[in-house]
Amino acid sequence: MDTMHIGIIGCGGIARCHAKAYAKLDGVEFAAFCDIAEHKAAEFVEQYGGRAFGSVDAMLDAGRLDAVSVATTPVAHHGPAIAALGRGVHVLCEKPLAASVENAADMVRIAEESNALLMTGYPYRFREEIVTTKELLKGGAIGKPLFAHNTFSCRADRIAETWFVNRAVSGGGIVLDNGSHSIDLFHHLFGDTRRVHASLDRLNTTIEVEDTALIMTEHESGVSGTIELSWSVPRPREWYLEIYGTKGTIQVKFGEVRYGNTASAEWHTRPGCLDFQDGFDRMIAHFVQCVRTGTTPSPGGRDGLRAIEVIEQIYREAPADVTGQARGSAQQT
Repeated sequence: MDTMHIGIIGCGGIARCHAKAYAKLDGVEFAAFCDIAEHKAAEFVEQYGGRAFGSVDAMLDAGRLDAVSVATTPVAHHGPAIAALGRGVHVLCEKPLAASVENAADMVRIAEESNALLMTGYPYRFREEIVTTKELLKGGAIGKPLFAHNTFSCRADRIAETWFVNRAVSGGGIVLDNGSHSIDLFHHLFGDTRRVHASLDRLNTTIEVEDTALIMTEHESGVSGTIELSWSVPRPREWYLEIYGTKGTIQVKFGEVRYGNTASAEWHTRPGCLDFQDGFDRMIAHFVQCVRTGTTPSPGGRDGLRAIEVIEQIYREAPADVTGQARGSAQQT
């Protein structure tokens, strides 16, 4: 494959991260952009070239595409993805893979039947500080990992004005959004979830989905984890990931990893990258390389499905009620 022809479906904010990443790669050409608001696709065409479309079928019928990024809102991932996969077009789908286990499983099935690649868009796996953390764990820098803590929280004052809180569009609240990153990150580092317990709240009573969650997980490796999620925290933790092992601790924040262990009283620091785009650049470079070589991408469709299975279990057992006082637990096997 000399030149790879790329399309992007869904031309909102996250699509710009995908487009920037593809544009940095040699041998990649934008063929098409698609959005139900066709003027948004036209804006991308003006910057990157290709053709603008208002429907996925029209885009797929117009000419040969080697691969597409699906960057629509979560409930709209399924339709465009299976349309592309069914025609043998490789798909990189934004997280969460789908808004339900049923739809995610359908996407995985269609990909396997058509021999098209399906990758789930989890850029945190590719961030420099997470790559370093994975290497430190593999090298035994802190011995056997025992506990892990992740927080993806912020103060999102204008969240009520966005589609993120519209269940018909988003498919869920912060557990499906930020929590999808958290669960996949733990799967990447510690293996699949074998048990999960969650507490959800809706602190902002003007919205219809949960905006705060505490999730406790147990993993195949034996690591126990806690995840804090919120759109209502003005000053979140400095380190978004902390891992405690039998011989030391790893702490991770944007742009930096540090670890300390029993061999020294000093912290050892490794630099990372502060640029939010970094994870997308690495992720999309991996996807393009997989398409060129026919290699299964990681995270693949089944990784995305596994995360949705955990999330759906949380929602089933700990749904947020109208008062925001929901509590519940779930066992994932």
